[in-house]
Amino acid sequence: MDDDVRDDRIDADRLEYDWRHALDTASAAVSASTSSKALRPADAAAAGDHIRAERSWLSRFSPTLHKLFPRSQPPTQPPGAS
Repeated sequence: MDDDVRDDRIDADRLEYDWRHALDTASAAVSASTSSKALRPADAAAAGDHIRAERSWLSRFSPTLHKLFPRSQPPTQPPGAS
């Protein structure tokens, strides 16, 4: 199997990394919006609370994520196959 095909497979580590990256980006957007006064302080606080809750949920969900999307293994041949 080609390496580029294996790299496209979804596994828990990749999902979790991408999810955390999205949360980091959302947090940075809230900070930038607050600094530019585009977001009211109460709305920024609510958004921050939501992002923190999402991070907490992701931490608790991580073991299940690893069960649902295990790391890809190279295919194995069935017993007796040459």
